[in-house]
Amino acid sequence: MSKVWVIASGKGGVGKSTLVSALSVIFAEKDLRTLVIDADVGLRNLDLLLGLQDKVLYELYDYINERCFLEDALVAHLAYPNLKLLIAGQEAKTDDFKVEELKKIVETLKNDFDIILIDSPTGIGKVFQSLIELYDECVLVSTSDVVSLRDAEKTASVINIRRRNSPYLVINKVDFASESPDKIALALDMCLLGALPESNKLHNTMLLGKSVTECGDSAVLKALNIIASRMQGLEIPAKPEENQGMFNKIMRIFKGGA
Repeated sequence: MSKVWVIASGKGGVGKSTLVSALSVIFAEKDLRTLVIDADVGLRNLDLLLGLQDKVLYELYDYINERCFLEDALVAHLAYPNLKLLIAGQEAKTDDFKVEELKKIVETLKNDFDIILIDSPTGIGKVFQSLIELYDECVLVSTSDVVSLRDAEKTASVINIRRRNSPYLVINKVDFASESPDKIALALDMCLLGALPESNKLHNTMLLGKSVTECGDSAVLKALNIIASRMQGLEIPAKPEENQGMFNKIMRIFKGGA
């Protein structure tokens, strides 16, 4: 059965869209019918990361306004026909997308795909609030700096209030020599889906229109495959039950607590 994942972040510049595009290729290479939706209204970039910038003729906004059929707005990847891209709308406004209408569209698309990845706009704005209603699972992408972690915690709290379930956490640009992703996830009381090392190779490789497997960084590829496997239901870690230790005390200070 198809599963819808919303990939979000509280702060920009954490590598969220690069992660989404890389995961979409990995799932396509696993022969999964994969759809990736760029929900960043007016600020699309997944077409660039997937090498499809010259192939987008119609968008979801066109379908909503009855200018095309839904399948016309799905852009097939050149190397992976089972990978499709759907752009929300470069000229659209956030008010153009209604929650109930989006729900119906996503339910329709679930019939044709094994996995749907929705790249949410950064922050907790109107589009993000709508996407909260659509997902089966949610992932928050953060770096390990205090500002990013605080924004991730705020975003998670919004999700918890609306959906009563905690999103998964992916930590990007990690310095494993001095940082512990497990302790960070524990401090935030979130389930760690995976952690990626600091590297520009993945982003640069995808901008050149190459496959994620060509990035030449074995550590990044290993981390991506672990995340993809867990998203498929393999080795997904249990949610931390409680916070403990000095690290949590430090985090409480950063959050403004006692």
